[in-house]
Amino acid sequence: MSTAAAHMASYAHSRRENLLLMPHGSQAMEPIAPCHDPFFTDLSQRENTGPGRLLGSETLERLLEGDQQTSSMLEWWKKTNGLETVRDFVRNYRDHPAGWGALLMIHGIPEVTGRLRNKVENFAIYSALFLACAVAAIAAPPDAIVSCAGGIECEVRKRIFFYFLIVAIVSLMLCIALAMAFGNALNEAARDCDVLRMFSPAGQGFMATRKCEIAYQTGIASTFVAMLAPVQSHMGYEALIFTLLAVSVAAYIYLSTARPLFASASIVEYWKSGIGGSQDPYDLDALVECFEQQASGSQEIKANFTNLTTAAAAPQANFTNLGTAAAAASRYQDCGQWRCGQARASSSSGESSSGESFGQIDDALVSSSNHRMLQRHSP
Repeated sequence: MSTAAAHMASYAHSRRENLLLMPHGSQAMEPIAPCHDPFFTDLSQRENTGPGRLLGSETLERLLEGDQQTSSMLEWWKKTNGLETVRDFVRNYRDHPAGWGALLMIHGIPEVTGRLRNKVENFAIYSALFLACAVAAIAAPPDAIVSCAGGIECEVRKRIFFYFLIVAIVSLMLCIALAMAFGNALNEAARDCDVLRMFSPAGQGFMATRKCEIAYQTGIASTFVAMLAPVQSHMGYEALIFTLLAVSVAAYIYLSTARPLFASASIVEYWKSGIGGSQDPYDLDALVECFEQQASGSQEIKANFTNLTTAAAAPQANFTNLGTAAAAASRYQDCGQWRCGQARASSSSGESSSGESFGQIDDALVSSSNHRMLQRHSP
């Protein structure tokens, strides 16, 4: 027994007991109005329409199928629309300035754009860190730079400190600005073809990331050189010699580690440069064929949609022209008697012009009759 039925049975039982206990001849109790408690109403509705009925209904299945088709169509349109505009760039993948265009074809737009965002954002974040240090140093320079007086060495030290800090601040701010410009442009790319065009010679997306990297490296190097000026004032040239040795060791460790990484995995350093030889040639013809198929499919859909739109608009234009002819015919019909009388009253030398007038009237009347027949049989 359901919960609602149990409550109703309990209420009926208590009502019957109250009637039996009433004294004989006493006034009967007024009938109690039916219960409209939302709890019982909602409970009964829940019993009649359970969640299983919704999940198994044909309406829900039809809606889900339509929604899935709509999502698939939107995804397909985003991937294929406008691909014919970057066809030459994709075909000439061997002439790309770097491997980002090929990476877009291999891994897809979302994967590669995520990598690029991570790259430029890291440059911007670390540039902001070193920019804060450079601004603090130039706003409050050390006493070894400010208090230095006299001598060519002191003047050179001052200029090295301030000039290189200025270059560092400008370079780091440029790095942040380039990273923001790259991210904003990528955010406004609506379709896959727009991202491909961004890395073509028209957009030069690769050069944007490269300039961001160079600006970051320049800012870091300039900050490091500026910091050497106060160190030299305290330690002399001994500090400079030690710094040179430390930088040489660090550069050797970096190059000996980074070069094998890029030479064994980079699409430019390894694959495109031909290190793999004939066993691993740089061949993306299969991807180009897939691209051509997508571009051709998009163009075919556009052509078919244009034809359908033109065909759908043609009956409406014909009906408009027919309505214009019918209106003209009705005007002819209203004053037809007068026109016919005028035509018959013409001279014999004007028979040819009279015949043309009668022909125009007949054509208009036929058009009017056709228009009325269409209106009579139209739904």
